Amino acid sequence: MSSTKLLMSATAVALAIGVGASMQVAGQTRTTPPLTQQPVFVPGPVEVVGGVNIVNEPIVSARQAGPWAATVTAAGPLTVMSNAPALLTPGRTYRFQWPTGSPERYRILSIEANGWVRAELVQDNAGQSPPIRWLNTAMAVSIEEG
Repeated sequence: MSSTKLLMSATAVALAIGVGASMQVAGQTRTTPPLTQQPVFVPGPVEVVGGVNIVNEPIVSARQAGPWAATVTAAGPLTVMSNAPALLTPGRTYRFQWPTGSPERYRILSIEANGWVRAELVQDNAGQSPPIRWLNTAMAVSIEEG
């Protein structure tokens, strides 16, 4: 064998041993390849494939301690306005049905802008003067003429 061929064979053997040794070392010190893409985080439910093991769950115990306090502050005085029904006319008689009781008949004397009316109770006994009352029309269940 010529010396050139011998040198080439020795070089090939040395190269093969070097590659084998490199592969052995590389197999022992294998690292994770770098990410080629950034992970995408999507809000909402996520499907989990495999199993999830949750450890160290905290125990939560909550209860109301003390009275509830709510404060409402208005910038100025509050006024609730409710107009009397447009069907009411002074001098006419109406039957008012209240939430707690039988209907009562009243003759309207005057109507205020805030839902109140001044009225006199219509009684069967004409000998007595009828009582005059202020009625809040918003409190009536129904009002009918008659």
